[in-house]
Amino acid sequence: MNDTTAQFEHSNSISWVGLPPLEIFHCGVPDWVQELFQQQPASAATAGQSDDYLILAWPADFPLQELAFPTHLGRHTQRAVIATCLDTTPSGFDIHFRYFAPQYSSVEDAATGSAMRVLADYWQPQRGDSLRAWQCSPQGGELLSRREPEITWVGGHMLCENGEGADEES
Repeated sequence: MNDTTAQFEHSNSISWVGLPPLEIFHCGVPDWVQELFQQQPASAATAGQSDDYLILAWPADFPLQELAFPTHLGRHTQRAVIATCLDTTPSGFDIHFRYFAPQYSSVEDAATGSAMRVLADYWQPQRGDSLRAWQCSPQGGELLSRREPEITWVGGHMLCENGEGADEES
């Protein structure tokens, strides 16, 4: 991952990838965002290099699944866009998110560990060192994170090619 060494763990049927934390830079919401999404987020931030991530945060419980797909995203930014909001319902999730990167041939990922890494670092000041997230893609996906001082862990249940979960011996 861009010359970054990752750590791996597997426990209690969850596979974890550990990477160094990312620095998050809060910024203004770009003018083009409302044009593409028809809804104005409450805040924005960036992570990584100029072609890495733009985080757009909507108010709590915003229905992210209703956001229109940003068909001309690549005209405005080379960053992947992570749309996110807090979940304050009794669902058991801390946050929801969607991941858009059509300029990298990823119209919308079903479950995106790299985006979860970014969100673990983004939400940590408000939500603490662990998150349970629902990715609101059409397929849906649950991801987990936990933060340690020098590492951000992203986890989830790994599926095999046959669609079944991997067992402890895999």
